[in-house]
Amino acid sequence: MPTETQLRKPFVEALRRAGGLVIPYVGSTYGQMGTADVFLAHINWSGWIEFKGPKTKIEPIQQKFIEDMRKRRVNAVVLRLLEDHEFKIEPHVFKWEWDDGFDILARLQANDCLQW
Repeated sequence: MPTETQLRKPFVEALRRAGGLVIPYVGSTYGQMGTADVFLAHINWSGWIEFKGPKTKIEPIQQKFIEDMRKRRVNAVVLRLLEDHEFKIEPHVFKWEWDDGFDILARLQANDCLQW
């Protein structure tokens, strides 16, 4: 089974090919604990993305970061990366296939937390 990093790489590359600016967050001593993996800036959707593999648990501090961002009307999602170009946006149970970054962006836009 591929690692989370192996699953994430083609996903991020697809978002970049679709015109997304994908900014990875690298933790540091002065950084915010629980910060999501990347910030995606795109004309159709911008926000924080926490990538998780098929069975990787989200840590409570990461969940708190997602909730804190949403409370401030900043998009923040947990993307569960599955094999064969499939993913879920948690807590939804639906899984979607993607061929390119535009497929991913369409799902992110449809699940935009700013519309809640």
